[in-house]
Amino acid sequence: MVYNYDADIKEVVGRTYANLYQGTLTYTYDGKDIFVNQDKPILVEVGSYTDEILVTMNYPAEKAITLQKQVQNSDISIIPLPVHIPLGESLAAFRIGAPTETLLKSFYITWYKTGDDLENPYYSPLRLTEI
Repeated sequence: MVYNYDADIKEVVGRTYANLYQGTLTYTYDGKDIFVNQDKPILVEVGSYTDEILVTMNYPAEKAITLQKQVQNSDISIIPLPVHIPLGESLAAFRIGAPTETLLKSFYITWYKTGDDLENPYYSPLRLTEI
């Protein structure tokens, strides 16, 4: 918060709040959300696989969904791939692995889903996953 203080009258004459002037825009997609790792970045130790990472929904799936990935580094692997969320389930799990030669930097996974209606999608597009 930033204050404007008038030293002559010794009074705060104005204030700003961070939520009044947001520097970013937000957009709400139509459809139900699917979350990968609760939308948090994933830490992958090179030369190993992560523990299970969850893909979650706030409700049971009303359509069976299959998730495919695209990563900037093709050496990064996901098992199992594709990731399946069966009808009636609300979560699935996978692991990410990276060989020891992988550069120590951030990568992003772009997710593609199949099993949803293309013209009137039931589920929102998945957000990028940072690893």
